[in-house]
Formats: sequence, structure tokens, C-alpha cells
Amino acid sequence: MKSSVILFGLLLLSVCVNAAWLTPRESLQTVVNRQRGGELPLCPSDIKTFSEQFCQCPITTGCSSVPTFRNNFDPRLVGRYISAVEIAENLVNPAFITITSAEVRGPGVGVGVIDASNSCHMIEDVYAFGEAIVVTTGTVERSRLTANDPGFQSSTDNIARDTFYSVPELIPGSTDCSELYFTFELNSQDIDLQLRVAMQYMFLSEEYPEFVGNQFNDEFKFLLRELGSGNEFVNLARVKSSTGQEIDVSVNSVNYESLSAIFRLCTANTYYDGNTVNLFSLPETLTVGKTYEVRLIVCDVGDTQYDSAVFIKKGSLAVCDSLTPEIVCPSGAVEVCPNAEIPSAFSQGSCLIDYNVVLEPGLNVGTSEVGTYPVTYILQEAPEVACSFDMIVANRAPLIYNLPGSNLLTYSGGEVWNGEGTAPRKAEIGEKLTLSFTLEDDCCESGNNAKVFVDAVQVDSFVWNSEDLYSKEIEITSAFGLEATIKIVVEDCYGIVTTMEIAVPINGNCNGIGSPQVFISGGSLTNPYVIGDQITFLLSLPESNTVWYVSANGNVVQNGMGGGRALVNYIVESCGTTELIIGFENLCNGIPITKSYLIEATCAQEPTDAP
Repeated sequence: MKSSVILFGLLLLSVCVNAAWLTPRESLQTVVNRQRGGELPLCPSDIKTFSEQFCQCPITTGCSSVPTFRNNFDPRLVGRYISAVEIAENLVNPAFITITSAEVRGPGVGVGVIDASNSCHMIEDVYAFGEAIVVTTGTVERSRLTANDPGFQSSTDNIARDTFYSVPELIPGSTDCSELYFTFELNSQDIDLQLRVAMQYMFLSEEYPEFVGNQFNDEFKFLLRELGSGNEFVNLARVKSSTGQEIDVSVNSVNYESLSAIFRLCTANTYYDGNTVNLFSLPETLTVGKTYEVRLIVCDVGDTQYDSAVFIKKGSLAVCDSLTPEIVCPSGAVEVCPNAEIPSAFSQGSCLIDYNVVLEPGLNVGTSEVGTYPVTYILQEAPEVACSFDMIVANRAPLIYNLPGSNLLTYSGGEVWNGEGTAPRKAEIGEKLTLSFTLEDDCCESGNNAKVFVDAVQVDSFVWNSEDLYSKEIEITSAFGLEATIKIVVEDCYGIVTTMEIAVPINGNCNGIGSPQVFISGGSLTNPYVIGDQITFLLSLPESNTVWYVSANGNVVQNGMGGGRALVNYIVESCGTTELIIGFENLCNGIPITKSYLIEATCAQEPTDAP
């Protein structure tokens, strides 16, 4: 904070306002660069706001027992190569499905199998997949790693991908894809002519969590149709929302805020930053004796950086009538805003019955009051199948923050400062600083207010929506002295207030050439005076940053600021003794100086009546 300065009267603050509203999702290249260098903060256990998603999972070294792998890259690599037909045969249950043809589309390094049965990899350690078929926009070899390190993530994985393959007609914006294509015949010794089949898989991505909600929407599709039918492919890699809507599996559709019950962040022993739980594809009814074609496609969308993958459980493409239904709740405690919907659970696993997820009967829980509430969901048709979690109803204070790559203050010379620690330099008189920040509130999307002050003088007020970016130019003037205090006050729709202050040091051009002096016209006071007399004082101000004032018996009659000379004309207004004080504060050193003068004034006697 600035040293105590007595400022009397109104000093005009020259503040140039050039406010601009931008979207924080416009450019995320800096996030990419920061994540590569491990500069982002660690992810919280429960991401609630847009700003919190700019984080990284804890850096881990993994474990020594990584899975073995084979890919479709080069048949000459004995022990590392697997044909497309073999990959497809690993995927299906041969009791019902016979592979008739297969091919890998895109780089061979992006499709293969891994054996995690004797490793600590998360697909075995957490989900007991054992062996898995991998289709990835990176490489199968990289997908088996158990260490999570930003140095492994970015476009470096694409060095081994010798060709680029995309399917924009199926996945708009796709730039780099891998695909396993195969045909199969459905067979059975059973008399049933139709069977329902499904597949178990997990979707994983390095795009999580930083790039949720933007164009880098990596996606997985499981497309199926009868061969030669001319029908459109049906996408079976879809999940049902709490409203019953079927949603494609992608970074933007399944994440920490959308279908969060089936999403996990920063799972140990994988180099991917986020993944779904083990999912069941939508079931499809097929006819025995017919041949079908399948396309399993994973694509980078919007760029070729930060890879994604799908792990498919070995032998899981099979008849699903006998599968046991399951219900999945959010992992750990879940925080929600007041009056929000209760987080939903997710059911899957059965081909025969479309199970409904409902709250446990008799459970009286809501979100109108702040607190922690236990929530239990059951399957309505099978109430013995249940899951539980804690729901925390809370309203966080609004956030004032800067996105990675942006800065709170930008100087005219290009220097930047986040307001913490030491400023890069002192601002110059006349210099324009750009103040920029993003405002966010997880419970109030709109209806929020903010004000900006400079040295306690309001220079702007505005209404904001969550995730708005605000920018303003502030011109530094001598009125600020040696330090300008910028204060941001934001209030959300619930009345919760957050403030931020930034003390900007200013170069006052102090030259240290002396203290202020006072000269009286005529050399000295010539008491006594009479009412109406004028006394002239000449103020000599060697330093340009000097605040001065004149008070008579404690009442300020004149004030100013600057250097050089100033004339003060004092008019005697009352008889008797008046204490005249001329005070200075040199902003270069903060030392106040006062000079006191006693003015004596006589009053003319009124005439009296003659006796």
C-alpha cells in the first residue's frame, strides 16, 4: 500500500479505458507448451471450474512391470508384429464370431495388442483386463507405459507414425486417426437365429483435463453394419445420459463435468491423464449366418498433439445376454452448487433389460442447503444393485485469475507481471498498462458484477458472465504518486465477494535535490493584519512529486501537487489569531514537512452612541 499522503480536493486520474471481452478458449498453444515443461499446477481431486482444468496429473515414475506389446507395423519384427486378422481374432469370442477379413488403416504402430496380465498397468491393476486390443492416435508401444510425465506427452509420439490417416466424413475435424477394420460372420449351434452382441472397452486421452470443452475433441467410434447391405453404419460406442440420450464417446462428452460417474482423472499406472471406466457398447441384434463389417476408429481432432486410445477387453465382442447389470456412481465426494441437480449414476452391462437408475426409496436429499449428504442409487428393476457417494453442496467464491499464457499486467515495453513478488520494473509517468484477467464462478453463470478502482477511485463497473476475460488500459499519471493500487472487486449472483489488489510501483523521477521552501512576500509576516488583507506565499518545490496543502485553523483552503513553484494567496478572513499551516509530503521519500505561521488580525471598533 502507498504511504500515507494527505490529498485534498479532487485529483483527476487519467485512466484510458479500452475494455475487451475475449474467450479463454481461443488459443491454448501456451497450455501445450507449459504442460510439456511440467509447469501447470497439480490437478485437484474434484475439478469444479474452468480454471482448475488447466492442471497436470502428479508426475509418476510408474512401475517396472510394464505390459508387453505387439503392433501391425512390420512383419519382419519377430515377436513385435501381429497381423490385422490376429488382432481382430483377439477381440472376439470365437464361440459365436468368426473373423473373415481384417486390415489396419493408418499407421501400423497405432493398432495392436498389449498383455498386462503380469504388470501393474491400470487396465490390469484396476480393471482386470489382462490382455487388450489397442487402437490409438499414438503408438501401441507408448500406450503400455505406466509413468505419467509431461515430457512423454505432446506430438513426440507421432514421430513413429509413418502415415497420416483421417476420416473427416465420419469424425469432423479429424487429423490423425487409427482404424481396425474387419468383417465377421455370426455363427451359433443354438437354434436362435438372432443374437445380441456387445463389446467392453475404455477410452483414454492425454487431452484430459486441459482441453475439455474446445475443438481438440478426440473421439472413438465403433461402427457396425451388415456387409453389402448398403445401410448406414451404426455407432455402438455411445453411452446413455441420465435423460436417456445416447452420446458419442469423446473428450468433450465424457469428462469431469459431463457423465462424470464414468470418468476417472489421473488414474495411477498409466501415462494417460484421464479415462472412462470399463464401458459396454450399445448392444446390437445380429442374425446368425450373416456377415458384418466393423470399423474401430480413434481420431485426434483439431490437431495431432496429445494422443488418445481405446483399450478393448480381449474376447469381449460377444453375445451379451448373460451379462450381469451394474451401476456406477461418481468416484469419491462430488461438489455441486446450491439448487443444482443431484449428480447421476450410470447403468450398463445388460442386453436384455433397459435398467432405470433411481434414488434409493425413502432417501430425502436435495441441494437447496449447503452441507454434505449421502446419496444412494439403485437399479429400479434390480434394487439389490446399488452404489453410493457423498454429495457436497457448496458455493465457492468467484475467481479472479489468469489463464496459462496470459498475464495480469502487461507493460508498454512488453514486460508482464502477475501481481505477485517484485514488479519487473517501475511504471513510467504517461505509460499505459494493460490489466487483464478472467472471471469465473462455478455456481453463477451470469448475473455477476464487478468494479475496478485505482487508488480508491472507481474507474469501471461492469456485469460479467463466468469465463469472461476482461481487459483495460490504465494510464499512469503523476496523480498516483510513487505507487498505484489497482483493486478489483467482483460479486457473484449469491452476493459472495472476491477482491484482488495490485500495488504498481511508479518511477517518480526523484532527483534528491532538496526540500521544499516557503517564501513570504515582503520577507516576513507583518502582524497585525486587518480583515481583507492578502498575504502571498511562494512555494519552491525542487521535487516534481510533492504534495502540498494550506490549512487555516485546520480547514484546508488550498492544495496541489507537482514541482517548480506555486503561489498561495491567503486572504485574512477573521480577526484574532489564525494558525496557518503549509504542509508538504515528498513522495520520493515519504517524509512529511510542515511549516506553521500565526496570523494576527485586528478588528475595527464599532462606533458607540454619544451619551
